[in-house]
Amino acid sequence: MDPIMSKRCPPEVREKAVRLALERLDEYGSAYAAARVIGPMVDVHPEALRLWIKKAIEQAPSLTAPASPGLSNAERDELARLRKEVRDGPPIPGSARWR
Repeated sequence: MDPIMSKRCPPEVREKAVRLALERLDEYGSAYAAARVIGPMVDVHPEALRLWIKKAIEQAPSLTAPASPGLSNAERDELARLRKEVRDGPPIPGSARWR
């Protein structure tokens, strides 16, 4: 019989997996796709990695912002905040969220 393994992942493994995924997020296009590829490489379940990536992005939205010569870091952070505000705002009458 196999011994019961801990469900917790060491913080070092978690940090490494998230860092690898964030570095390649543009390459894969989504957290889901990155987690599906990188998760097995670091022995982490893809869904767990996807949630870690999502949490890291929410905590630091500038991580996924492309380097744009026209916007400063403060402007990028403001843009990310405004986009989140619009996304999480009240539903628009007649839209699918309204029902």
